[in-house]
Amino acid sequence: VQRIFSMCVGQDMLNYTEQEIMDILRTQGNLTASNDSPIDLIVKYKPNLSVDTSYLYTMVEDLEDEGYEVICVLQDYLKRIRSVDGMFGGDLRLQLGAIINEFKVFATLKNIPIITASQLNRDATSKIDEARVKNKADLVRLIGRANVGESNLILENSDWICLIAPE
Repeated sequence: VQRIFSMCVGQDMLNYTEQEIMDILRTQGNLTASNDSPIDLIVKYKPNLSVDTSYLYTMVEDLEDEGYEVICVLQDYLKRIRSVDGMFGGDLRLQLGAIINEFKVFATLKNIPIITASQLNRDATSKIDEARVKNKADLVRLIGRANVGESNLILENSDWICLIAPE
């Protein structure tokens, strides 16, 4: 939430009350809602790896009980949620593939898109760093599907993937 506030408003939210923060985000930030566009952004914090993907169903059902229609779920980071299928003996590649598969099932059953993020692998990082040293541009062209995270299984059930590399 601090990042959202800082990005939208350019100030430190620690200097404000909770109500002031909400008012500022609605009036000065890019998180505006009106009767013409009554979309609320609801942020639910869960500690790292404290929930598995079944939480998505509970969260959406709880929000529906409160009168909300969930139109999109943003998961901060792929590695911050667990698979309902377990830890796969510590094999991160299989864990990430299962999480994406469970996201796909949820999205299909609920007809709600899920947006998440994952880092590229070490090879991609190395390619980008080398190109930056040489002042090359259009760095995304240096990376591809083989550089997606730590699991090719991420690709198998994702409907859309975007690679971002800061210039």
